[in-house]
Amino acid sequence: MYLYHGKGVLYTWVSDNIYHIYEGKFKDNQRSGKGKQTWFRTKGPIQHGIQSLHDLENMTMEQVNELMHLLTDNTEIVEIYDGQWQNDMKHGKGTVLITADNSLYVGEFRNNLHHGIGRMKFKNGMYHGYFQNGKIHGKGKMVFNDGELLSYNGTWNEGKMHGLGKFVYRNGNEAMVEHDNNTFVRFMPPQGSIFGKNFWSDVTPPHFFPERTS
Repeated sequence: MYLYHGKGVLYTWVSDNIYHIYEGKFKDNQRSGKGKQTWFRTKGPIQHGIQSLHDLENMTMEQVNELMHLLTDNTEIVEIYDGQWQNDMKHGKGTVLITADNSLYVGEFRNNLHHGIGRMKFKNGMYHGYFQNGKIHGKGKMVFNDGELLSYNGTWNEGKMHGLGKFVYRNGNEAMVEHDNNTFVRFMPPQGSIFGKNFWSDVTPPHFFPERTS
């Protein structure tokens, strides 16, 4: 039995059509330290009767190289992670790219999940702030690529707007808002105050405010 320790490359077949290649550091037979792992999906049957990587340990290097060449010509990248590992899990700072939706996360991980401060690019916008156990949680700012709403900057609870925050609209107007797990509670109009006192309204804020006159 081999014991992985130090730098190396590990090929692993995950399912009938998914495999990944890890290049980086190992400690006590586990991925640990700096490393890059790329997940691949085969587009069809592998040529020459080769169907999986289960028997890599019994192959010669020439056979392994042939297999990798065949796989490279018949696969597509699913995911790429480049960063820190601990006990075979993403842990520490790293970057992950998901090709299906072209989403990109740069930040901190804990036990394979987004956890800590990070920046995530979605198809329709970008978020920068705190994550907890894989979900947007805590204080952070979401910027939207289109629509009348430009951004929300405030608190989140497991991926939902929760507590106080600020809406910024593309026309330059702003409004303080309050949510309860994505359910709107109240907002303060752009004028900010009436007779010197903060004024909160329980009326749902409009999708946009009239253009500023000054």
